[in-house]
This record gives sequence, structure tokens and C-alpha cells, in this order.
Amino acid sequence: TWQAQPTVFVGILLLTALQGALPLATAWLTKMLFDLLAGALTGNQTASLGRDILPLLIAQAILLIINQMTIPANVYLNAEMGRRLTATVQSAVYEKMSSFVGMAYFETPEFYDTFRLASRGAQYGPAQSLNTLTTLFQYAITLAGSWEHWWR
Repeated sequence: TWQAQPTVFVGILLLTALQGALPLATAWLTKMLFDLLAGALTGNQTASLGRDILPLLIAQAILLIINQMTIPANVYLNAEMGRRLTATVQSAVYEKMSSFVGMAYFETPEFYDTFRLASRGAQYGPAQSLNTLTTLFQYAITLAGSWEHWWR
């Protein structure tokens, strides 16, 4: 991925980190809002709509908008990286094939089967691997951020 397109790869990593952190920020703001409302209902604390509650609701709305904006950005960056990865890996496969001397390799069915599998793998494998790794990275960030909360 770094050889294919380093700037898109960094963009995917940053976007994935943001997508991993958004659920934590949303949960934290929701907790603050519920704590504020619970304190106001029990009389332990005074809550002003304009001063206390409204900023939290605005922050929630901003996080919702950011979350909705990350979805098409993620789709675009992953599609772009998939195209670049496919081109890079296919280029490497064809480069390797062009280095063979003679026609003997191309006349054997085993070589043809291997080449066909490599071509298919080059088309789908790298993008699927990247998608799996970024999903794991996103979940790891969410898990790491919530880890402290669960073990306190």
C-alpha cells in the first residue's frame, strides 16, 4: 500500500482512526448529558438549557455530521487505494512474467494456472486485505479507548 499510493494510505489510516474514536466521543458526550440531566432531576445540580445542555447537544450533532461525512470519504479512499493496489500488484506480476526467458514457461498448464491465480489474486486480494486490516485497526482504537472505562 505504501508503494502504491502513500498519501491515500495515510489518509485511510487517519480516517480509520477518526472512525474508531467517534463512537467513544459520542458515548462520552451522551454520558455527560445523562449525568447532567440526572443531576438536575434529583436536585443535586442545576442545569441550564442554554449554558449546559445545548452545547452538549450541539457537540453531539457535530459528531453525527462528522460520522456521516467519513462514510463517503472512506468509500472513496478505499476504492482509490484498491485501484492503485491492483495496478501495482498486476504490474509486478507482469514484470515478473516478462523476465522469463523463452516460451517454455508459457506452454505448461501448471504455469498458466499459477498465472491465472496470480492475476485474480492481484485484482481482489490486496484491496480485501487492506479492508480487513483497516477494520481491525478501527476496532482496536475503539476497544483501546473503551478499555479504561471498563476496567476502572
